[in-house]
Amino acid sequence: MSKATPGRIVLVTVNPDTNDGHDVAPAIVTAVDKDGLVNVRVFGATGADWAASGLPLYGDRRECDKHGDDHALAAFFPTLTPAPAKPATPPAS
Repeated sequence: MSKATPGRIVLVTVNPDTNDGHDVAPAIVTAVDKDGLVNVRVFGATGADWAASGLPLYGDRRECDKHGDDHALAAFFPTLTPAPAKPATPPAS
């Protein structure tokens, strides 16, 4: 799992009713406490942003969903999907 450090981008579970139908929102880690819980600045889909503190941080969405509570905020690292390789361009003749 990636290490939680200030400035890292994570996703935070949120109530879709207050986030334009989306159940996650991007956030920036602002602090990490001695227990590994994170403080974040969350950026909602409607343009609103807010602070959240003491969130557990999981390695990915699957792990977050396995341990999370539907009504509690939790953070997880986004899964990065590599872009498909571009076909080689033949040299100009």
